[in-house]
Amino acid sequence: MQRSARLLIVLGFILAIVSAGATLFILRRQPQGTNVQPVETASVVVAFQNIEAHVPVPPDAIGVKEWPQDSVPPGAILNPADAVGKLTRSPIFPGQILLSSMLIDKKVEETRLGLGSDASFIIPKGKVAVAMPVDNISGVAGAIQAGDRVDVLVSMRLQEDTAQGVTQKPATQLALQDIEVLRVGSWNIPSNQQQNQQQQVITFLVDRQQAIILKSLRENTLVDLALRAAGDHEEVKTETVNEDYIIREFDVRPR
Repeated sequence: MQRSARLLIVLGFILAIVSAGATLFILRRQPQGTNVQPVETASVVVAFQNIEAHVPVPPDAIGVKEWPQDSVPPGAILNPADAVGKLTRSPIFPGQILLSSMLIDKKVEETRLGLGSDASFIIPKGKVAVAMPVDNISGVAGAIQAGDRVDVLVSMRLQEDTAQGVTQKPATQLALQDIEVLRVGSWNIPSNQQQNQQQQVITFLVDRQQAIILKSLRENTLVDLALRAAGDHEEVKTETVNEDYIIREFDVRPR
């Protein structure tokens, strides 16, 4: 009897240990509401609908959504006011977080003269960009930089009827004044990587009528640029310089 009693006690003890272990295992497997850490979130701006490239962001196309803070990408826009009205660099799709790198602030870019920017984003409304080739002479020996103002000088041969028939006489005049230089050199090559070549390209920021004038001058006349002093925007009246002008002003007479 004593032997059987001791065996039952041992078995009971073993069962108690097994039961306690099983209970502990089950408790650990069950979620403990008091131990669950809340997920920290941040408010980010997301797209609610498709937004095309190179268009202003409409106010009704975006909104604020809570996002896990540890998953918020760098540069995420947090305030809708920082996105509305800015131009998109590329298409944006519904549910996509808006990043500052996706947008262009046109007003800011227009003041940067295109440094590191796409040309179309920095051209003010009503203006166009027109390029013209120059060399060391016509381009003021490489002195012109983005943001400078220049005058456009032209020389051409004008037809004149004389007793001997039609002749052509050279004439030089100031054609356009106070033209803004948007960029010097090619747009697809950084300025610090462009070689100092004899011929270069200068891009002007002009209205459409001035663009037509520049095209005509480039194709039909000899063009040189005159660099203006910084801050000088005064327009002046000049007289055409031709043979008669030289004779009159400098008293050129045959001996």
